Amino acid sequence: MKHNARNIPALIALGALGLASILPLVSIRFPGNFLNALELDTYDWRMRQAANTPAAAAPNLAASYLDEASIEDLAASLKVNWPYPRQVHGRIVRELARQGAKAVAFDVLFVGLRPMDAPVERDDKSLEESDDFFARQMMEAGNVFIAEGEQAVPSPVFAMAAKGVGSLVAPRDFDGVLRRIQPVATDEKGRRHWHLGLLLAAADLELDLDAATISKAGITLPDRHGAVRFIPLDRDGRMLIDWNLTEDDPRVLKINNGMLVQFDRAREIGGDEGYRELLELYRTEAGMTFPSEKPLAGKLCIIGSVAEGNNVTDFGATPLSRHAPLVATYQNVANTVIMNRFIKPIGLVAEILMLAGLGILSALITWRTKVTQGAIWMTVLGAVMLLAALMAFTHLRVWIPVINPIVGGLLIPYVSLVSYRVIFEEREQRRIKQVFKRVVSPNVVNELLAAEHLSLGGARRNITVFFADVRGFTEMTDSTHARAELYVREHHLAGDAAEAYFDQSAREVLATVNLYLGTIADIIKKHDGTLDKYIGDCVMAFWGAPIVNEQHAVPCVRAAIEAQRAIFQLNIERAAENERRKTAAGPGAEIELLPLLSLGTGINSGIATVGLMGSEEHTFSYTIFGREVNLASRLEGFSGRGRIIIGGNTYADLQRYAPELAATCVVQEAYSFKGFREAIVTYEVPWKEGAAASS
Repeated sequence: MKHNARNIPALIALGALGLASILPLVSIRFPGNFLNALELDTYDWRMRQAANTPAAAAPNLAASYLDEASIEDLAASLKVNWPYPRQVHGRIVRELARQGAKAVAFDVLFVGLRPMDAPVERDDKSLEESDDFFARQMMEAGNVFIAEGEQAVPSPVFAMAAKGVGSLVAPRDFDGVLRRIQPVATDEKGRRHWHLGLLLAAADLELDLDAATISKAGITLPDRHGAVRFIPLDRDGRMLIDWNLTEDDPRVLKINNGMLVQFDRAREIGGDEGYRELLELYRTEAGMTFPSEKPLAGKLCIIGSVAEGNNVTDFGATPLSRHAPLVATYQNVANTVIMNRFIKPIGLVAEILMLAGLGILSALITWRTKVTQGAIWMTVLGAVMLLAALMAFTHLRVWIPVINPIVGGLLIPYVSLVSYRVIFEEREQRRIKQVFKRVVSPNVVNELLAAEHLSLGGARRNITVFFADVRGFTEMTDSTHARAELYVREHHLAGDAAEAYFDQSAREVLATVNLYLGTIADIIKKHDGTLDKYIGDCVMAFWGAPIVNEQHAVPCVRAAIEAQRAIFQLNIERAAENERRKTAAGPGAEIELLPLLSLGTGINSGIATVGLMGSEEHTFSYTIFGREVNLASRLEGFSGRGRIIIGGNTYADLQRYAPELAATCVVQEAYSFKGFREAIVTYEVPWKEGAAASS
């Protein structure tokens, strides 16, 4: 039973580890759970910290935004409103091609044709349909990617004219935040649909998407020169976006749609000279800075909306902001692939192993430290882990989960073991306390339970030791056993019947001695003594430890007096009971009389060694030893029946602290005790009320 109790903390720790290890599985099965929500919040926090940390970005990213200025400009110059005629997008493509843009991606859906749009006048004054103009410009540029949604497919005219069609599918997490994209999806015909941002990066890196290899771990993309780019995927087959670029990031060259259209119209009216004049006008009057005459040369240009309005708005929640223009998604996807800076989750197996390691560490710390110290350690470990996860994410883009490890690896084992210590250990201490209160003083019990570590090392204390022996016990035992044997013979008992009678007789003897010893023990505890042990029919106790009391001799002697009087009163009651039994049985009848026992007491004071003695692996005994203890034992043997004999040190203490009690003591002749070279003067303490002590 004791061995099983020792295993309980280990079993609790194992149970806590088992519970913690399923937390990652719960997050997979129920992604909307509270802990997963907290983890994503910490992920967004880390992403914001990483975005604020200087990091290299692709040098050729550009964006042409539809903003409020563009809306006003296009309404004034072309008399058009959103959704714009396709010729507006065609003009943008033509101007980007003239500037030498490397690739263009439209975050705009071109579903179906719009023959009602006003046609475009060619150089020869002929008219061209707006849709055809847009398709021709894309075909001539040869570097334009357009978008498709889940239920929005571009017109075949545009799809054939564009270099490629990119998917806009980017599933939000359960909290509505856009953190990852579906880099590629395969339809029922086996065709691959690549994300628009990835198409832009592939155009820059010359990646061969047709030769891509897709696995659960990631996508392997070779380029035209034999090099390979690997895109890691999460367990759902998605790519985490490195949100390193905000919509107003200075590393991204920005220009609005209205300006591009105005550049195109300036060329249309005044040729390249007209373009340069407008460019200079923007520089001087608007204070805009352009890196060169062709600022978009070699750029990967993303076209989308940052305007606010029911028809043009395209905002959503990202790790950087809860209201961000989602056109920034594509520049961040492209930048992630181009810079080869992917966010890499550590994976399920690594997370479970980390939970197990933290759980073992948490259990060891909790079990070997105090509760408050354990709490401090858990706080420190949690903070260290959070900092390490932040550093790993900021500098290496490694996503180390923090919530499941902190909750499962640190808190669950800590709370489980602390609960065990608080609930079960306190209950066990109460049980032990109740058991030991019957054996030793409550003072000793409290000191042992309060001690964090028990030590066998003793201490020198000034104490008073008490020995009290029940006289007549041996004679009573012999006579009782003799009567039992006689009864067995006379009644011809044998086997189990004889054994049963002997056992009954032994129980009666034990009950008698326990009555006398219990009476003495109760009085010792009443006077705050430390009940050391029972030595057969003898009681050993002491005062002055573990609770220090300078007047230890006084309560000890008074306890001895009260014990003698209690035994005397007990004998009076038992004698009266014997008389009742004789009267009830009649003359000549054989009856069992209650034995009457007496008490011999020896007391001595002085320096003794006090402490726990025994084996740390087995049994402790809080006891005392030394010369003064031995003398007290000799005084008990010398006391005879019904007497209290004390040593000279005890008498001196009585004179100091209880002179009225010392005045009643009777000096005895010096006596040579065994083990002591010189004769010792002792004193008898009278205890009978109204009577003098015998000399």
